[in-house]
Amino acid sequence: MRGYRSTPEDYLFHKGDWHATQEGWRNELVAKIGAMNGDELLNISTTDLARYYVDEYTFEVPVIHDDELVVDQRETKIDVSQDRDRIIHDRSRPVLITGTTIDVEVPFTGNKVGFDIQPSTRNFNNPMARVRDGVVEFSVTGTDLSAERVKQEIERVLNSINTHLGWLANDANGYNAGLENLATRTIERRKEKLLKDKSLVAGLGFRMKERPGAKETFAAPKVRRNIRPQTPKPTASKVAYNPEPILTDDDYEHILSVLANMVSVMEQSPGAFREIDEESLRTHFLMQLNGHWTCHGIVPLL
Repeated sequence: MRGYRSTPEDYLFHKGDWHATQEGWRNELVAKIGAMNGDELLNISTTDLARYYVDEYTFEVPVIHDDELVVDQRETKIDVSQDRDRIIHDRSRPVLITGTTIDVEVPFTGNKVGFDIQPSTRNFNNPMARVRDGVVEFSVTGTDLSAERVKQEIERVLNSINTHLGWLANDANGYNAGLENLATRTIERRKEKLLKDKSLVAGLGFRMKERPGAKETFAAPKVRRNIRPQTPKPTASKVAYNPEPILTDDDYEHILSVLANMVSVMEQSPGAFREIDEESLRTHFLMQLNGHWTCHGIVPLL
């Protein structure tokens, strides 16, 4: 029969404590960031990733739409064995009479999980209803129903639900407002650690152990030295993230020796350089350096 509900009504707002629930969501967000591939995390914008997790973990408190409420009526059998206003000789057995049930359906939007969470504010008088996807259902049953009585009971249940949802919304406001800061701080801290680890290895001056699809460390080779700075892609690529290039101590000392040799040449032949302007002097230094180094995409500082 249309309107028949086989699932019994249950108490709403009582299956999960709000404080424990929100803490669980926060911990899950942090854990997801911690489980991300390190190179993927470094290659993606902190702001974009934080917004993604804010959207994923924002809690949308349910909102019931009273103006779209619909009702249905059906006959039902009611046990009146415990009704003290009736003369019944044997109350140990069910005494069934035909009554009326008004089934009420109220659509809602938002996260249905909200109907299970116990707000931090409570009155220990939780409403009873059933929750399906997008619909809250409850029933009014009696043997002698009147329109006024049914309407009062519907309003009582709706008011109770809205009161609890209001308390839940107050709790959710603070939680939602703190998500962006939590996500951003978590991402930045992990990026900082990943970069520190990569810089540590790059600064050791040893070859990095090769991994499938990974590139070699940035330590410059001893013959025909190359400096290849790379800009991280602003996407969630899993290609190995490359830190800023560094010079080994030997390479640095080699550059200084080249410059010192050039200075000695100038001191030994001052007449050849006396009339040369500053830009031409720089060119002489660069000519010596270019004989030892190949610079890719780097503007010389001299």
